[in-house]
Amino acid sequence: MNITIEISKTLKAYAQAIDESLKIQTGQHVGFCLVVFTPDRAQYVSNCDRQEVAAALRELLARWEQGMP
Repeated sequence: MNITIEISKTLKAYAQAIDESLKIQTGQHVGFCLVVFTPDRAQYVSNCDRQEVAAALRELLARWEQGMP
């Protein structure tokens, strides 16, 4: 079994479940990105545009580099 392929088959279902759960909890759209690491590569799924995810990840990394939690 190739873990990367198997996970990629289910990422969309994970995203739908996360999106629905966040909407129920908050009553509104909340953007998210799920990153999964496999031996072959990292994969992601999100309910946002790729550009939004890239910007959010850059902001997160910059905060980490500044020692912020």
